[in-house]
Amino acid sequence: MDYMVSEPRHSYSYDFYNDSLKLNTLKMKNIGNGSKFNCTVPLETPEKIVYPEFSKPSTSRAINDTTILIAEDEPINFRFLEILLRGKAKKIDHAINGKVAVEMVATNKYDLILMDMRMPVMSGYEATKIIKLKCPDIKIIAQTIYSLPEERNRILELGCDDFISKPITRAALLEVINKVL
Repeated sequence: MDYMVSEPRHSYSYDFYNDSLKLNTLKMKNIGNGSKFNCTVPLETPEKIVYPEFSKPSTSRAINDTTILIAEDEPINFRFLEILLRGKAKKIDHAINGKVAVEMVATNKYDLILMDMRMPVMSGYEATKIIKLKCPDIKIIAQTIYSLPEERNRILELGCDDFISKPITRAALLEVINKVL
């Protein structure tokens, strides 16, 4: 890919071409003084996204009958998990930290909790201990960026039923949920 540069006063503009077709433009202004970058990229999105189904048939209750609590402090991560589970679960609730997750479990019935292990106020580690003491039958899947064997062992010793490493894919998430339910 080639680019052409024009240099007006205190700004740069890069136009990217592929076979003489302009693909996008990158503009930079006030270089060195809090630079601002604008980039235009052509994007085509499919009309319909098709997701794969479970890789194995469920040997227990179908996920469609489950009520899931997602304990996740990052709104974008919650939204991502919610999208991955869209149309699969009966109900999905959100707890913004471990303390809220413990409170929600005390007042609602959940079949499954997707627990982020590193959250403010109360971590997923602390919340899992408390929830498993009060409701040992609730299935908890730990979600974390750490995938070292020591971390996995620590999480399973706390009482989590399984573990999934970030970044999470839909296939991996559905597989671990299917395994736990």
